[in-house]
Amino acid sequence: MPALLGYHRYETCRRIFTNTPAIDQLWSCACAVCAGRTPLELEHADDPKAAAFLHSAHCLLGMNAEIARHAATREQRISAWHEACSHALVVHDQVTEGFDRPAEPRNLHAWTVVTRDPLPRRGTIPPQPVSEPVPATR
Repeated sequence: MPALLGYHRYETCRRIFTNTPAIDQLWSCACAVCAGRTPLELEHADDPKAAAFLHSAHCLLGMNAEIARHAATREQRISAWHEACSHALVVHDQVTEGFDRPAEPRNLHAWTVVTRDPLPRRGTIPPQPVSEPVPATR
């Protein structure tokens, strides 16, 4: 699951999708295999295991390309990966609200600890330039 940065069985995905209607926009996948559908559709493929493997490969390569496209320096790439892992942890928190037990993935937590974002965000939003109001025309 790209939004969760993890691998999950079809049954688990089905439960997640069913129990999280407020964040259902996160479950569609834009990879070449899923083409905007949820990965659940892969179980209907001629070879579900091969389709799931190709989905995973496309997602991993796509994430790598996305980070590389927007992050030119080593620090920016580390920061982008840290942010992706942090976001996935937030999504995991949202998902586990619908289940009996919390399950913070240890691998994602470990990545956020070892990457320690080298480009911390400022505590405040920078002020926007003040522009003159546009005079009304008649």
